[in-house]
Amino acid sequence: MKLNGTILKVEYTHGNADSQLLNNMMVIPLQTNAAVQNERDCIHSHRAKGQTVGTLSISVLLRAEASVQQFPALVSPRSHDINTKKTACVGVVFESMKQQLLLLVEWAKHIPEFCSLPIDDRVTLLQTHSAEHLILGAARRSLPYYNLILLGNDFVIPLRDAGEEVAVSRLAFRIQEELVKPLRELEITDREFACLRSIVFFAPECPGLKIPQVVRHLRFQAQLLLKEATCEQRGRFGELLLILPPLQSVAWQMVETLHLAQLLGEARMDSLLQEMLLGEGAKAEQVLLRWQSIDLSSSAESTEIGAKS
Repeated sequence: MKLNGTILKVEYTHGNADSQLLNNMMVIPLQTNAAVQNERDCIHSHRAKGQTVGTLSISVLLRAEASVQQFPALVSPRSHDINTKKTACVGVVFESMKQQLLLLVEWAKHIPEFCSLPIDDRVTLLQTHSAEHLILGAARRSLPYYNLILLGNDFVIPLRDAGEEVAVSRLAFRIQEELVKPLRELEITDREFACLRSIVFFAPECPGLKIPQVVRHLRFQAQLLLKEATCEQRGRFGELLLILPPLQSVAWQMVETLHLAQLLGEARMDSLLQEMLLGEGAKAEQVLLRWQSIDLSSSAESTEIGAKS
């Protein structure tokens, strides 16, 4: 039967005296072929625009990711041979964290929407979820490995350490089980990772934000971009978002573990780590200027020297 109209009426012929009422209620609107095609055209035209949503786009996020690749000594392993890598003590973990936090500042500087925010809000965003960014980066870096976590300075944290670094190894085990394993199974792409990082970064619930509504809009844009990047596989968007709760939990444990190590005198947390992870420090303008003035090139050189020694 050919349906030329827009209404399909389902007849109900069995039952009691209420059958006529059911017949009147069971009227289902049908979309014509033209309406379906118009909806498809809308979706395809949205994709053809370079996945731009509002002012935040995939291209901007990928450029920000590429900006930190100019410091290869801080973002990629110099050798894939595990036997050549040294086990990190707490002090080495602190040094790696400092370098990765500087890369976070460098990454954020390449997102125009971030740079247009008030300086207090910029510092707040960098501080509030910096621990999650450290953990997320370590998890992605460790995707090829099953029994360790690879740090940005090319040192490793084994999952089971019977020595003095038991607390750090427990943390590494959680990163591997709760983050690396699901990300490996999902085979997360560069685009998806860029969107996920932005969703974590633009957090409107950060206390003290002057314009949280703008930050909320930026996170919403990042969510739409992630949904667009995962639209070819049903359920993938939700699977990626399910990474966020364990990410936050592991980040809290990391801050507590390293803060305790500092209190016990096992290692010293410098001013950058205290400002970004613990929220301590001077005024926002002074803090941001100090972060941006640190030379990442010299930091990368010191990393290479430390790895060789």
